[in-house]
Amino acid sequence: MNEFARSVPDIPKFLALHEFECEALPWEELGASAKTEWAEKVMGALVKSEVGWFVERRVYAEGEWDNR
Repeated sequence: MNEFARSVPDIPKFLALHEFECEALPWEELGASAKTEWAEKVMGALVKSEVGWFVERRVYAEGEWDNR
């Protein structure tokens, strides 16, 4: 029996990234923005969404990029 069977996930057609400078996500404002006519048109056929929360630990200067 192969315990490490591979699966192919569905590949998203679109990706949206949003950056916030705050200690917590502004859930009330995000919820309100999802109810606009534009948002309902764009996200009307939305099948799945995911929210990830990442904390910035360090910003590397452009000269440091090749060292990482």
